[in-house]
Amino acid sequence: MYADSGKKRLNLKAKIKQKSGGAVDAGRFFVSAVGETQLAAVYSIGDPLAGEPGEGLFSHWFVNQGMLQGNANIHDYDQDSVVMEPNQVTVEEAFDYAEQNTSAVRRNPVIIDNFQNDLLL
Repeated sequence: MYADSGKKRLNLKAKIKQKSGGAVDAGRFFVSAVGETQLAAVYSIGDPLAGEPGEGLFSHWFVNQGMLQGNANIHDYDQDSVVMEPNQVTVEEAFDYAEQNTSAVRRNPVIIDNFQNDLLL
């Protein structure tokens, strides 16, 4: 993490709460691929002729690799001695996984986590 990211996250959290009418109050979370003054990086542009949508870099690692493939799962929630199961990923794990895999593009992903404990997807 960057040294000044805590201050930026607090400012962003206040702005989001104000603009969303309190949508990130207790029991909710907010995830963004970039900070408020940054542009997201593209992973693939897709194929518009075939109806295939493109996807962002952070979204690729957060959703596709982290959640759907289960690569972000680092805990054995059901205690069956198997980790990296797609149905046992938390939002927090997926965020950390995506953040680690996109750090080279120098973006500042944001998570505002007001959910008590971890949110298992």
